[in-house]
Amino acid sequence: MAGHPPNHRGEGMIDFVAELARMTLVVGYPDAPEYTTIPPLSGELPHRVRLEVHGYVGTCLANMAVEASGGTADHACQEAAYLMMARLRERHDYIFHDTAYRYHPRRAHGDGVSSFRPTAGENDTTFGHMCAVMRGLDRMHSDLHKATKALNDGKLMRIVALKDEIARLKKENAQLKGLPAPGGVRIRTTPRKRTTAPVRIQLAPRNPPPPAAPAAPPVPPAAPAVPAVPPAPAPAPAPAPVFTLSFAPASAARGPASGTGGWLSATPSGSGETDLSGSRSRSEGPGDEQEDAFDSTDRRSRSEH
Repeated sequence: MAGHPPNHRGEGMIDFVAELARMTLVVGYPDAPEYTTIPPLSGELPHRVRLEVHGYVGTCLANMAVEASGGTADHACQEAAYLMMARLRERHDYIFHDTAYRYHPRRAHGDGVSSFRPTAGENDTTFGHMCAVMRGLDRMHSDLHKATKALNDGKLMRIVALKDEIARLKKENAQLKGLPAPGGVRIRTTPRKRTTAPVRIQLAPRNPPPPAAPAAPPVPPAAPAVPAVPPAPAPAPAPAPVFTLSFAPASAARGPASGTGGWLSATPSGSGETDLSGSRSRSEGPGDEQEDAFDSTDRRSRSEH
Protein backbone atom coordinates (compact mmCIF):
# COMPACT_ATOMS: atom_id res chain seq x y z
CA MET A 1 0.00 0.00 0.00
CA ALA A 2 2.90 2.25 -0.84
CA GLY A 3 0.95 4.64 -3.05
CA HIS A 4 -2.12 5.18 -0.80
CA PRO A 5 -2.64 8.33 1.28
CA PRO A 6 -3.39 8.18 5.02
CA ASN A 7 -7.14 8.30 4.22
CA HIS A 8 -8.33 6.00 1.42
CA ARG A 9 -11.07 3.50 0.54
CA GLY A 10 -8.94 0.49 -0.39
CA GLU A 11 -8.65 1.15 -4.10
CA GLY A 12 -6.49 -1.44 -5.89
CA MET A 13 -6.18 -3.75 -2.84
CA ILE A 14 -7.02 -7.49 -2.85
CA ASP A 15 -7.85 -10.26 -0.36
CA PHE A 16 -9.98 -9.21 2.62
CA VAL A 17 -10.10 -5.53 1.64
CA ALA A 18 -11.68 -6.35 -1.74
CA GLU A 19 -14.04 -8.95 -0.22
CA LEU A 20 -15.25 -6.45 2.39
CA ALA A 21 -16.01 -3.87 -0.32
CA ARG A 22 -18.28 -6.38 -2.13
CA MET A 23 -20.04 -7.37 1.10
CA THR A 24 -20.90 -3.77 1.94
CA LEU A 25 -22.51 -3.38 -1.49
CA VAL A 26 -24.63 -6.51 -0.90
CA VAL A 27 -25.85 -5.18 2.46
CA GLY A 28 -26.69 -1.78 0.96
CA TYR A 29 -24.02 0.63 2.18
CA PRO A 30 -23.71 3.48 -0.34
CA ASP A 31 -19.96 4.08 0.10
CA ALA A 32 -16.94 1.80 0.31
CA PRO A 33 -15.23 1.37 3.70
CA GLU A 34 -12.84 4.16 4.71
CA TYR A 35 -9.33 3.41 6.07
CA THR A 36 -7.50 5.98 8.23
CA THR A 37 -3.96 5.74 9.56
CA ILE A 38 -3.72 6.47 13.30
CA PRO A 39 -0.73 6.60 15.69
CA PRO A 40 0.26 3.17 17.02
CA LEU A 41 0.01 2.24 20.66
CA SER A 42 3.10 1.96 22.84
CA GLY A 43 4.61 -1.52 22.70
CA GLU A 44 2.47 -2.75 19.77
CA LEU A 45 3.07 -3.17 16.04
CA PRO A 46 4.34 -0.05 14.23
CA HIS A 47 1.29 0.49 11.97
CA ARG A 48 -2.32 0.95 13.07
CA VAL A 49 -5.46 1.57 10.96
CA ARG A 50 -9.02 2.61 11.80
CA LEU A 51 -11.73 1.23 9.47
CA GLU A 52 -15.17 2.91 9.32
CA VAL A 53 -18.38 1.99 7.50
CA HIS A 54 -21.03 4.73 7.26
CA GLY A 55 -24.72 3.98 6.71
CA TYR A 56 -27.90 5.93 6.25
CA VAL A 57 -29.53 7.85 9.09
CA GLY A 58 -32.84 6.31 10.20
CA THR A 59 -32.18 2.85 8.71
CA CYS A 60 -30.76 -0.43 9.98
CA LEU A 61 -27.41 0.39 8.36
CA ALA A 62 -25.54 1.64 11.39
CA ASN A 63 -22.10 3.22 11.47
CA MET A 64 -19.41 0.73 12.53
CA ALA A 65 -15.68 1.09 13.20
CA VAL A 66 -12.80 -1.25 14.06
CA GLU A 67 -9.06 -0.77 14.69
CA ALA A 68 -6.20 -3.14 13.94
CA SER A 69 -2.38 -3.15 13.97
CA GLY A 70 0.16 -4.71 11.63
CA GLY A 71 3.79 -4.84 10.61
CA THR A 72 3.05 -2.80 7.49
CA ALA A 73 0.24 -0.50 6.39
CA ASP A 74 -1.18 -3.16 4.02
CA HIS A 75 -1.07 -5.78 6.78
CA ALA A 76 -2.97 -3.46 9.13
CA CYS A 77 -5.66 -2.83 6.49
CA GLN A 78 -6.13 -6.59 5.90
CA GLU A 79 -6.50 -7.21 9.64
CA ALA A 80 -9.09 -4.46 9.95
CA ALA A 81 -11.03 -5.70 6.90
CA TYR A 82 -11.16 -9.24 8.31
CA LEU A 83 -12.60 -7.96 11.63
CA MET A 84 -15.22 -5.88 9.80
CA MET A 85 -16.25 -8.86 7.66
CA ALA A 86 -17.01 -10.92 10.77
CA ARG A 87 -19.01 -8.07 12.29
CA LEU A 88 -21.06 -7.54 9.13
CA ARG A 89 -21.75 -11.29 8.92
CA GLU A 90 -23.00 -11.32 12.51
CA ARG A 91 -25.15 -8.18 12.21
CA HIS A 92 -26.75 -8.86 8.80
CA ASP A 93 -27.10 -12.65 8.84
CA TYR A 94 -30.67 -12.40 7.53
CA ILE A 95 -29.23 -10.96 4.29
CA PHE A 96 -26.15 -13.20 3.85
CA HIS A 97 -27.79 -16.60 4.56
CA ASP A 98 -29.20 -16.73 0.98
CA THR A 99 -26.09 -15.40 -0.81
CA ALA A 100 -22.62 -16.68 -1.66
CA TYR A 101 -21.29 -15.07 1.54
CA ARG A 102 -23.25 -17.39 3.87
CA TYR A 103 -20.09 -19.32 4.76
CA HIS A 104 -18.08 -16.28 5.76
CA PRO A 105 -17.12 -16.17 9.44
CA ARG A 106 -19.16 -14.21 11.95
CA ARG A 107 -18.10 -13.00 15.38
CA ALA A 108 -20.21 -11.72 18.23
CA HIS A 109 -19.19 -8.71 20.30
CA GLY A 110 -16.65 -9.61 22.97
CA ASP A 111 -15.79 -12.95 21.35
CA GLY A 112 -12.27 -13.59 20.03
CA VAL A 113 -13.15 -16.53 17.75
CA SER A 114 -15.58 -16.46 14.81
CA SER A 115 -18.21 -19.06 14.05
CA PHE A 116 -18.77 -20.68 10.63
CA ARG A 117 -21.66 -22.36 8.91
CA PRO A 118 -21.05 -26.11 8.42
CA THR A 119 -20.37 -27.26 4.83
CA ALA A 120 -21.39 -30.94 5.22
CA GLY A 121 -24.30 -30.63 2.77
CA GLU A 122 -22.26 -29.00 0.03
CA ASN A 123 -21.30 -31.01 -3.07
CA ASP A 124 -18.25 -28.90 -3.92
CA THR A 125 -15.22 -30.32 -2.08
CA THR A 126 -13.07 -27.28 -2.88
CA PHE A 127 -15.61 -25.04 -1.21
CA GLY A 128 -15.47 -27.16 1.95
CA HIS A 129 -11.67 -26.98 2.08
CA MET A 130 -11.84 -23.22 1.67
CA CYS A 131 -14.15 -22.91 4.69
CA ALA A 132 -11.83 -25.12 6.77
CA VAL A 133 -8.87 -22.89 5.93
CA MET A 134 -10.90 -19.81 6.89
CA ARG A 135 -11.80 -21.41 10.21
CA GLY A 136 -8.17 -22.22 10.99
CA LEU A 137 -7.06 -18.72 9.94
CA ASP A 138 -9.58 -17.13 12.27
CA ARG A 139 -8.50 -19.23 15.24
CA MET A 140 -4.85 -18.51 14.51
CA HIS A 141 -5.60 -14.79 14.30
CA SER A 142 -7.35 -14.93 17.69
CA ASP A 143 -4.43 -16.77 19.30
CA LEU A 144 -1.97 -14.27 17.80
CA HIS A 145 -4.00 -11.38 19.18
CA LYS A 146 -4.08 -12.89 22.69
CA ALA A 147 -0.36 -13.69 22.62
CA THR A 148 0.50 -10.19 21.40
CA LYS A 149 -1.61 -8.61 24.11
CA ALA A 150 0.01 -10.75 26.79
CA LEU A 151 3.46 -9.87 25.42
CA ASN A 152 2.66 -6.17 25.44
CA ASP A 153 1.31 -6.35 28.98
CA GLY A 154 4.48 -8.12 30.10
CA LYS A 155 6.62 -5.45 28.45
CA LEU A 156 4.64 -2.69 30.11
CA MET A 157 4.99 -4.33 33.51
CA ARG A 158 8.72 -4.77 32.93
CA ILE A 159 9.03 -1.10 31.95
CA VAL A 160 7.20 -0.07 35.12
CA ALA A 161 9.47 -2.27 37.25
CA LEU A 162 12.60 -0.80 35.63
CA LYS A 163 11.35 2.75 36.17
CA ASP A 164 10.67 1.99 39.81
CA GLU A 165 14.17 0.56 40.16
CA ILE A 166 15.68 3.65 38.54
CA ALA A 167 13.70 5.91 40.86
CA ARG A 168 14.88 3.92 43.88
CA LEU A 169 18.53 4.15 42.79
CA LYS A 170 18.21 7.89 42.21
CA LYS A 171 16.73 8.32 45.66
CA GLU A 172 19.53 6.32 47.30
CA ASN A 173 22.14 8.28 45.35
CA ALA A 174 20.61 11.56 46.49
CA GLN A 175 20.60 10.39 50.10
CA LEU A 176 24.28 9.43 49.91
CA LYS A 177 25.16 12.87 48.48
CA GLY A 178 22.98 14.71 50.97
CA LEU A 179 20.66 16.06 48.28
CA PRO A 180 16.86 16.18 48.35
CA ALA A 181 15.09 13.16 46.90
CA PRO A 182 14.27 13.66 43.20
CA GLY A 183 10.63 13.57 42.15
CA GLY A 184 9.14 11.46 39.41
CA VAL A 185 5.92 10.70 37.56
CA ARG A 186 3.83 7.78 38.76
CA ILE A 187 2.60 5.39 36.08
CA ARG A 188 -0.91 4.02 36.49
CA THR A 189 -1.29 0.48 35.15
CA THR A 190 -4.92 -0.06 36.17
CA PRO A 191 -7.94 1.97 34.99
CA ARG A 192 -9.59 4.40 37.35
CA LYS A 193 -13.00 3.64 38.76
CA ARG A 194 -15.74 5.73 37.22
CA THR A 195 -17.82 5.77 40.40
CA THR A 196 -15.24 7.68 42.39
CA ALA A 197 -13.34 10.90 41.91
CA PRO A 198 -9.96 10.56 40.14
CA VAL A 199 -6.98 10.14 42.42
CA ARG A 200 -4.85 13.24 42.67
CA ILE A 201 -1.15 12.58 42.19
CA GLN A 202 1.15 15.21 43.64
CA LEU A 203 4.33 15.55 41.58
CA ALA A 204 7.51 16.67 43.23
CA PRO A 205 9.32 19.58 41.50
CA ARG A 206 12.28 18.67 39.31
CA ASN A 207 14.54 21.24 40.96
CA PRO A 208 13.29 21.58 44.52
CA PRO A 209 14.53 24.64 46.45
CA PRO A 210 17.31 24.06 49.00
CA PRO A 211 16.14 23.42 52.51
CA ALA A 212 15.83 26.57 54.58
CA ALA A 213 18.21 27.11 57.51
CA PRO A 214 16.64 26.41 60.89
CA ALA A 215 15.41 29.58 62.54
CA ALA A 216 17.14 30.76 65.73
CA PRO A 217 15.13 30.25 68.91
CA PRO A 218 13.30 33.43 69.97
CA VAL A 219 15.00 35.48 72.71
CA PRO A 220 12.66 36.14 75.64
CA PRO A 221 12.17 39.87 76.38
CA ALA A 222 14.30 41.26 79.22
CA ALA A 223 12.45 41.92 82.43
CA PRO A 224 12.28 45.62 83.42
CA ALA A 225 14.83 46.63 86.04
CA VAL A 226 13.24 46.93 89.44
CA PRO A 227 14.82 49.71 91.55
CA ALA A 228 16.35 48.46 94.76
CA VAL A 229 14.19 49.25 97.73
CA PRO A 230 16.30 50.87 100.47
CA PRO A 231 16.06 49.05 103.77
CA ALA A 232 13.62 50.59 106.15
CA PRO A 233 15.36 52.46 108.98
CA ALA A 234 15.29 50.61 112.21
CA PRO A 235 13.05 52.27 114.76
CA ALA A 236 14.99 54.16 117.37
CA PRO A 237 14.87 52.35 120.68
CA ALA A 238 12.82 54.12 123.28
CA PRO A 239 15.01 55.64 125.99
CA ALA A 240 14.92 53.70 129.18
CA PRO A 241 13.49 55.71 132.08
CA VAL A 242 16.14 56.92 134.48
CA PHE A 243 15.14 56.97 138.12
CA THR A 244 16.84 59.35 140.55
CA LEU A 245 16.57 59.55 144.28
CA SER A 246 16.13 62.87 145.99
CA PHE A 247 17.15 63.17 149.63
CA ALA A 248 15.54 65.85 151.63
CA PRO A 249 15.20 66.43 155.36
CA ALA A 250 12.32 64.70 156.99
CA SER A 251 10.90 67.99 158.02
CA ALA A 252 10.63 68.99 154.42
CA ALA A 253 8.42 66.04 153.56
CA ARG A 254 6.45 65.86 156.75
CA GLY A 255 3.39 67.99 156.84
CA PRO A 256 1.36 69.08 159.75
CA ALA A 257 -0.93 66.09 159.68
CA SER A 258 1.27 63.66 157.84
CA GLY A 259 2.43 60.52 159.56
CA THR A 260 4.91 59.46 156.97
CA GLY A 261 8.67 59.24 157.26
CA GLY A 262 11.21 61.67 155.98
CA TRP A 263 12.09 59.91 152.66
CA LEU A 264 10.57 60.94 149.35
CA SER A 265 9.45 58.57 146.66
CA ALA A 266 11.64 58.15 143.58
CA THR A 267 10.46 59.91 140.46
CA PRO A 268 11.79 59.78 136.94
CA SER A 269 14.16 62.54 135.95
CA GLY A 270 12.10 63.49 132.96
CA SER A 271 8.76 63.43 134.67
CA GLY A 272 9.01 67.00 135.97
CA GLU A 273 9.73 68.61 139.26
CA THR A 274 8.58 67.22 142.60
CA ASP A 275 5.70 69.08 144.11
CA LEU A 276 6.93 70.26 147.53
CA SER A 277 4.23 72.85 148.10
CA GLY A 278 3.57 71.51 151.60
CA SER A 279 7.22 71.71 152.69
CA ARG A 280 9.32 74.59 153.67
CA SER A 281 12.83 75.41 152.64
CA ARG A 282 15.59 76.71 154.89
CA SER A 283 15.08 80.21 153.69
CA GLU A 284 11.49 80.37 154.83
CA GLY A 285 12.16 81.52 158.42
CA PRO A 286 14.47 81.61 161.46
CA GLY A 287 12.65 78.79 163.23
CA ASP A 288 14.00 76.28 160.85
CA GLU A 289 17.38 75.98 162.52
CA GLN A 290 15.73 75.30 165.84
CA GLU A 291 13.55 72.63 164.36
CA ASP A 292 16.55 70.96 162.75
CA ALA A 293 18.40 70.90 166.03
CA PHE A 294 15.41 69.30 167.73
CA ASP A 295 15.24 66.63 165.13
CA SER A 296 18.90 65.74 165.48
CA THR A 297 18.56 65.52 169.27
CA ASP A 298 15.59 63.27 168.88
CA ARG A 299 17.47 60.90 166.56
CA ARG A 300 20.44 60.72 168.87
CA SER A 301 18.27 59.79 171.83
CA ARG A 302 16.67 57.03 169.81
CA SER A 303 19.97 55.58 168.81
CA GLU A 304 21.13 55.39 172.40
CA HIS A 305 18.05 53.44 173.44
